[in-house]
Amino acid sequence: MSANIRSANIAIFTRCCWLAGFSLASVIRSCRKAGAGDEEIAKAVSIYIAGDNAMVRCGIIERGAHLDRRVAS
Repeated sequence: MSANIRSANIAIFTRCCWLAGFSLASVIRSCRKAGAGDEEIAKAVSIYIAGDNAMVRCGIIERGAHLDRRVAS
């Protein structure tokens, strides 16, 4: 598999995991099991954190915390 395709797959996987409410640790573990390198793991972490930051900026956490099982109610 080419590096570009692998990177795209990890990006898509990370976004899906974030939307589903999986923890960052679960995403990292899954990427490692799939054979991702340190650079790909770093990319996954940045995508995951960007998703959390975007959610905070949009106010989703304050108004819709019940929709996100990662947020303690």
